[in-house]
Amino acid sequence: MTPSLLQSLADGRAALERGDLPTCEATCRAILQQHPDHPKALLLLGRCLGQGGRVKEALPLLQAAAARMPNSADTHYSLGMAMAALGQGAEAEAAYQRALGLAPGHALTYLNLGALLRTRDNIFQAIACFREAVAIDPDLLSARENLAKALLEADRGDDALAVAQDLAEVVQTKGGHGSPADRNNRLLRGQILGDLKRPAEAAAVLRDALTAFPGEGEILYHLGLVEQAAGHVAEAVRLFQMGARGRVRPALFETETASALIELGHLKEAEAACERAVTLDPRQGLAWLHLTTLAAFKAEDPRLAALQQARGLPKVSGRTAIEMDFALGRAFESAGDYPKAFAHYQTGNRAMRAQLGSKMDAMEATHEALKELYATGPRAPRQGPSSGPVPLFIVGMPRSGTTLVEQILASHPDVTAAGELTALDDS
Repeated sequence: MTPSLLQSLADGRAALERGDLPTCEATCRAILQQHPDHPKALLLLGRCLGQGGRVKEALPLLQAAAARMPNSADTHYSLGMAMAALGQGAEAEAAYQRALGLAPGHALTYLNLGALLRTRDNIFQAIACFREAVAIDPDLLSARENLAKALLEADRGDDALAVAQDLAEVVQTKGGHGSPADRNNRLLRGQILGDLKRPAEAAAVLRDALTAFPGEGEILYHLGLVEQAAGHVAEAVRLFQMGARGRVRPALFETETASALIELGHLKEAEAACERAVTLDPRQGLAWLHLTTLAAFKAEDPRLAALQQARGLPKVSGRTAIEMDFALGRAFESAGDYPKAFAHYQTGNRAMRAQLGSKMDAMEATHEALKELYATGPRAPRQGPSSGPVPLFIVGMPRSGTTLVEQILASHPDVTAAGELTALDDS
């Protein structure tokens, strides 16, 4: 390469490193006008476009660079990044593996391969990749954080907490109190403690985080969930309402407000929160599901049309799509259109079964255990006076009047409604 070409490539790399993408792109295109197949210019331009979010344009450039530099680990790594961003999981994994074959000590490749494997439900392989990344570069905070999250996802909460606590010490050394890494670690430890059913400790960590990062939406959200799980539902409502007044995902906070209000038996307030949630963001599947439980729908109801439109929006998939299909089933059932209701219930059930996978076995085992527990018939009634509140369970099929019965009973001053219990094993 000529000195001027080397200098142009160096100028392009420097522009990319300082985030000056227009200069980097212009420099690379000038090189490629003179040398259309220059592999390093193709690679640099591909990385530049990818960093700017133009991944579809970047992909053919990176593929061309990889074809011309098959022994360049950096090229295969960059190609894997682009493929992963475009949802080409198998191809991305192959590119990362080629990169590791050429440079087995590259921590970032292990980190990104682990992140990809995690999205593809290969959680134990992902954990192995994150461990390799940490072993290669102990100061790579994102590798430690992803390792803790993957361990938690694999139901290894104690191991996840140990990693997160070790990370906290590294964060204080590297980032310091009040840094983004400190915020992320506090939030992660709170989530792990909550998952480990240690709500008091989780709440303490998250409240400290909220003191250090006042008004931080994600911290408010997870603190609300922890308080709700601990039975402090009124406090959860307060936190969710605080979040709903903020700028970060207010629709999600309105949805969680509705869930907590339902648990308190404040159904009209919950219905209003659901209305606000779906107005702010029609893709709030759980809010629609609550709304179709709380309110009656008619065929000409504009909310039914809005729900149908929301179900067809782009990026409505996974859990949100399931929630919307069940909501449509309830809405059409309420409106008396039973064929459409049944069709949506079927769609939602098929998707839920596919999503649950192996968890279905555990659910079926719980169901069999409940059947065996109550196989001998109802228990004998309690004898003698009660020393405290007596629980009364109202059970029945959906749309059979259970909510109405609860509301009627709750109108008595000596009765407090507890809301719906949607999981038998939680009750």
